[in-house]
Amino acid sequence: MEAMARTDDESFTEVRARVSAEHSLIKRDLASLAIAAKRVDDGEPGAALLLREALWTVYTRLVDHLMMEENHLVPLLERIDSWGPYRVENMLEEHRQQRVVLDAIIDECECGTKDDEELADDAKWLVASLAKDIAAEERALDAIEKQDELEICGE
Repeated sequence: MEAMARTDDESFTEVRARVSAEHSLIKRDLASLAIAAKRVDDGEPGAALLLREALWTVYTRLVDHLMMEENHLVPLLERIDSWGPYRVENMLEEHRQQRVVLDAIIDECECGTKDDEELADDAKWLVASLAKDIAAEERALDAIEKQDELEICGE
């Protein structure tokens, strides 16, 4: 996946659709990660390798997604209303925190600083945390889109 440079003619609705489509892919990857973590918990042979592969898949997808949001969504949020700069500041801080967590988990995955069960626990926490973040972001974007529709309709 690549985070292309934003074009000036992108509408909020277009970017919103792209964000939602990527969220669907991330949720699919998170479901695979949760399954891999459960397989480690169940002691299935080969589960540790599947867990590491699933972690890398989530890492790659999410890092690309964060970059896409920063390139496409942030410029729209900055000017959508008076809360725009505040929304952007919060989003960028959330992205920074997510990158720190992702980097730490991948480092643990690659360096072997945690055993498979501990890595599975981290993966389960990551799945729950990112699912919660995605749901909150979807609600916030829904509210912004609804507000935008109301302003277009003149209400």
